[in-house]
Amino acid sequence: GLGHVYRFQDKYTEAEESYKLAQDICTRIGDELGRANALRGLGDVYRFHQKYTEAEQSYKLAQELLARIGDNLGQADTLRALGHIARLQGRDTEAADFYRRAMEVFSSIGLSHHKEDCARWLQVVTDDVDSSLETPCHSSITDGVAN
Repeated sequence: GLGHVYRFQDKYTEAEESYKLAQDICTRIGDELGRANALRGLGDVYRFHQKYTEAEQSYKLAQELLARIGDNLGQADTLRALGHIARLQGRDTEAADFYRRAMEVFSSIGLSHHKEDCARWLQVVTDDVDSSLETPCHSSITDGVAN
């Protein structure tokens, strides 16, 4: 949607407004997938701005919706995002759990390249490496704070 366009143009204020509007509209019309996607986008914007509490809240709400509607890919992506939030806050044990859970879901739906990405992040948090200096190769634009 429009929020994604704004985000990729580095217009984060507009992206945030767009995601909030999309979330409100989707809530009113009962579109749970649309609402979950808006929440994930909002989480990405908050994570970029290091508003980790807000990002985590958005991702967790999205996770609940995605689990309810059975969107495995969305759940796995959101688990990985929650892993990033935990990692960025130094909560490595919690991050490892999120990455493991995401790996399981990616594996179950046959997305081995995403599973491998999570495995690299898992190695970062379980090897006590300074994760701010190490970034796995296959990360998407939303994986790290400033990737």
